[in-house]
Amino acid sequence: MQFKSTIITLQNEIFPGILNSYSIIFFLDNKILAVTIILVSFFNFWAGFSWLIAVIFTLFIGYSMHLDKLTLRSGLYSFNSLLAGMDLGTYFDPSFVYFSLLALSSLLTLLLSVNLAGWFYKMKIPFLSIPFVVAFWFIFLPSSHFQNLGLTQRSIFWINEMYAKGGNNLLQLFQTIDSFQINKLVDIYLRSISSIFFQNNLLAGLLITIALLYSSRIMFSLSIIGFLSAYLFAHFTGYVASSINYYNIGANYMMVAFGIGGFFLIPSKQSYLWTILLIPLTSLVLLFFYKLLVFIQLPVFSLPFSFVTILFIYFLHLRTNAYRLVITPLQQNSPEKNLYSFNNNKDRLAGWNYLPIHLPFMGQWTVTQAHDGKITHKGEWGKAFDFMITDSDSKTYRNNGYLLNDYYCYNKPVLAPADGIIESITDNVDDNEIGKVNTLNNWSNTIVIRHLDGL
Repeated sequence: MQFKSTIITLQNEIFPGILNSYSIIFFLDNKILAVTIILVSFFNFWAGFSWLIAVIFTLFIGYSMHLDKLTLRSGLYSFNSLLAGMDLGTYFDPSFVYFSLLALSSLLTLLLSVNLAGWFYKMKIPFLSIPFVVAFWFIFLPSSHFQNLGLTQRSIFWINEMYAKGGNNLLQLFQTIDSFQINKLVDIYLRSISSIFFQNNLLAGLLITIALLYSSRIMFSLSIIGFLSAYLFAHFTGYVASSINYYNIGANYMMVAFGIGGFFLIPSKQSYLWTILLIPLTSLVLLFFYKLLVFIQLPVFSLPFSFVTILFIYFLHLRTNAYRLVITPLQQNSPEKNLYSFNNNKDRLAGWNYLPIHLPFMGQWTVTQAHDGKITHKGEWGKAFDFMITDSDSKTYRNNGYLLNDYYCYNKPVLAPADGIIESITDNVDDNEIGKVNTLNNWSNTIVIRHLDGL
């Protein structure tokens, strides 16, 4: 039974978490794209191996610490560890010290991801790749003091690396593809795609582009728009255009295009237009951070993308009218699905005057008592809902359930379901001990929010 349970956990939790950690880099949930990225990552074997180890380690820690399973399965808590592992595998040679730092880096990105999620989601903004950037800085800056940690020369002598892995046939294949006489613009575009994964490789860019086109035509079009906007602005200002595909610097432009044009916003003419406008701004932010961080010898990586995207998303939340540029109300990790759902709901509910209400929590919960429930939902309380967190065995607690901390829903954050004004609040009633009932303050701590008159 234990072996069967382990197999089910791997199939339903770990494997989806691994795949989603890769595909969510492009804001998508697609197995073909994930498998392609995994394949491309092993073009640099130790970097690819480090990615995989970092993700597995992060998921293992997350599940063992009972973090929200739905979030872990989505890859939101582990994709930053993947990026950090990719960096470490690109910069350093494998050793016992290296893998120790890889584990610490994965743990730090997980802690940062969970904490930033708790802080940022209250303001309805994403944390993006900030945990990866900060965690790598914590490793990279003091790395010169680690005498047993060696900088790699694989990126310099990549031909020897390729020959060692596949012999002369594989080496000739890579050299042939890399020397194709193709349009300069296409060449830089494909290498820019590969730069998202710290490569400057025509074949890697080509494979990822094909997988991206298969996964989402909207995201593919945005990658072209992001690239062309950055390329034209570089020529306009006299900035070296070749830097667009220099490692992770070029990735910033495409990631802004993905995030603004098709993920956080419903794809539209307006979202595409704002993508074009924000790319030059990202270029300025990138150069600023580059000049600033070069003094302390820290790489920029995807910091400009995170900075500009978070800034713009929070700016959008402060508008009084969101008619033309709509923030995605229900995220399905596919711009095509998001657009279809939005248009479908808009047409179907066109004649309704309604206030969008969201569930008052994060993650997956279970309704344990609904309208007109037989236990306590009677009279004026008849239209209430009771929510609990259950595990795979439909239990609401771990261990014996004798302690408050045994219950999965205990001490979880409660969110406002919509904008409104707090009418009353009771926040001074002590938590009940298990098995005891407070009959004096039967309804315990309460918040009443007026969203509209009568609601």
